[in-house]
Amino acid sequence: MQSVVRATVSTTSWRNVKALAAVLGSPSVRIANLIEVPTRSTTDLVELADQLVADDVRPRLCHEGRSADLVVVGWGTRQPRGWSVQAWRALVAAAAEGLTDARHDYVVHVGIGARHPSRWRQHTSSVHDRYDGETFEARLRSALRWTPLSELVSAGGRWDEGQMASD
Repeated sequence: MQSVVRATVSTTSWRNVKALAAVLGSPSVRIANLIEVPTRSTTDLVELADQLVADDVRPRLCHEGRSADLVVVGWGTRQPRGWSVQAWRALVAAAAEGLTDARHDYVVHVGIGARHPSRWRQHTSSVHDRYDGETFEARLRSALRWTPLSELVSAGGRWDEGQMASD
């Protein structure tokens, strides 16, 4: 039995990105995934570890970046399980180079690092008392960070507390 990947618009990630668009006052959203292959879970990402080529990422993100007023990054705070640090850093560097080519000097992210949209509600939950606000949207606004792409590249896709100048 083959598993079915849900349509993008029905995922938690999509709902959270739409909430961010409303917080930012953006009338539209386009998603350009670092990893374009749809997966059900992080476990499925292990199979892709040796199949993705960083050279394919740069031109694709440059193209997508040219039509964007603002870029929000959310590919995760570290490399997916089963991936080498070097392979992941190469993809992140290629993405950053593509966005730089598209004239984006800064990117927006939630909290420290490029936290994946599927994790935004958990990260901003009032249970953790990390951000002010009565609603998810208010806490999401409080969690937003703007980071220079140069820091994105130097961090290699993995940020720890204290590495981010904007925090």
